[in-house]
Amino acid sequence: MRTTLLVLLVSAFLITGLQAQESSAPGGLAWLAQSDMEGPVTVIDLVKFKPGGEESYDTYDALAEAKLTSLGGGVVFRGSSKSVDGLDSSSWDRVTMRKYPSAAAVVEMGASSEYRAAFPHRLQGVEASLVYAFAGATTPRVTAETSADAVYMLNLLRFKEEDGEAGYGDYGSSVIPLLRQRGAGPVLMGNGLTAVISAEEIDRMILVRYPSPEMFLEMVTSAEYRAIAHKRTDSIELGLLFPFEKRR
Repeated sequence: MRTTLLVLLVSAFLITGLQAQESSAPGGLAWLAQSDMEGPVTVIDLVKFKPGGEESYDTYDALAEAKLTSLGGGVVFRGSSKSVDGLDSSSWDRVTMRKYPSAAAVVEMGASSEYRAAFPHRLQGVEASLVYAFAGATTPRVTAETSADAVYMLNLLRFKEEDGEAGYGDYGSSVIPLLRQRGAGPVLMGNGLTAVISAEEIDRMILVRYPSPEMFLEMVTSAEYRAIAHKRTDSIELGLLFPFEKRR
């Protein structure tokens, strides 16, 4: 069964032209197809639209979500880029986090006729993308938003080889009280599995909600945060941070 899915997947790549777009992937869906991992997989899809391409991507997104639902999965977060002083809000226009019940379901999606039919809409609308698979999501689905000002900070991290993960754990223990004081906190987390479309290796994804951009800026400029910020920088060799607002 796994071999059959892998053959179908490669065929899908050739039919849609996806293989050319994903040539930098070190493992990608082929890695998932051969993996023995169990449990859910969350795939993060960051996209930059071509001029006028948002409508085409929305068509792709709707078709992909219908197939995802039929496989027992669902979209756990969908966000649009939000402007925050001092942060890069121009690299990506949209983020979509799709949770699958298993690695096999991700592969089945990529090999399906429904996905092959949807993919040309993606190609038509997307200028650049970063797609990465993570092991599950260790916190519940993002809850219904009550504040239009809320900002979601997407952290994509690669740890330093020596004690980086442990060091970041220490940072996490120190920063959580500061987040809680401000009504903020992580809403989704996942451990990196494999790139689908990415030149970067990513160890951890953390999506953190703040009540407002101003609250985020107040925290990171506070004396309390500056006293612990070195724990983060000392433990990571890659720290990407992108701000989004939840799409309704």
